[in-house]
Amino acid sequence: MFIAYNYRIVMLHMYEVIKKIARKVGKEPLCNGKAERAPYIFGKCFILCWRCTSLIFSLLLCSCFCYIFTGAIYIELEMRGVIYAGILILPTLMDGILQYIFCIESTNIRRVLFGCISGIGLWLLASWLDAVIG
Repeated sequence: MFIAYNYRIVMLHMYEVIKKIARKVGKEPLCNGKAERAPYIFGKCFILCWRCTSLIFSLLLCSCFCYIFTGAIYIELEMRGVIYAGILILPTLMDGILQYIFCIESTNIRRVLFGCISGIGLWLLASWLDAVIG
């Protein structure tokens, strides 16, 4: 009885959350909720901002290029690959810190550029983790 009651409450809460997210689709991105920071496609706001879109795009692009040229999605990296990954991810972190602490507004071009660079860094980090764990 108690478990079924809690399950019902959880399901109702999830339903409300999904309804809230569904109302946002096409009006503002789900990642940061600021429509001016997202691309518009056919007059509708894309579900991700420019930074997240470019980050995911560059992750996919790196994986595709690596698969085409090596036959694997990841490459084997040494420890210096993690250092390179950190250096590539750092501009995105700095941009976010500058926006949050010092209220310096980032431009969409800077968001796309840093998102792409960070995506490459995250791909390097994922490659290193795959080599270490897998």
